[in-house]
Amino acid sequence: MYDVSVNEGEVNAKLLLQVLKQHNLPFRVSLAEDATSIVGVREYDNNSNRFFGFSLPLCSNDLPDYSRSIVCNKEDIVKMFSNYERASSVMAIMAQPLDINAQPVRICYFATNNKFTSSDVQNRITFITSELNYNGIRKKNIEYYGEQAVGIEK
Repeated sequence: MYDVSVNEGEVNAKLLLQVLKQHNLPFRVSLAEDATSIVGVREYDNNSNRFFGFSLPLCSNDLPDYSRSIVCNKEDIVKMFSNYERASSVMAIMAQPLDINAQPVRICYFATNNKFTSSDVQNRITFITSELNYNGIRKKNIEYYGEQAVGIEK
């Protein structure tokens, strides 16, 4: 599995494009979105100057606004602990190239409290699909939480 870190809530379509080109794979993928429960711990990462483990507010694309986790001063830390819930899950969005020998690529992840609507999920997938399309990659289908594939495109 390819797993190159990007900021929480960002879509790593460029990595996926690189993998598809490098392995001469078709520019068509299946997506899977799934969350797994975690024992939520909020901790500071000195390298990125960010706190992890919060369920951050969503942007207009219904992905978390990772910039809210950046620490500039002690007031930012107090604000995070006062305003944002501890995450109870981590959401991962994987792209599976349509080749029998291809490995999946993690294109997005974020911590969450799972308090979003079906509309939020649809908006998020619409945004991710547009990011893939921009890079010349087409989405065949998507599976949510192990459910039957939905949103099949021809």
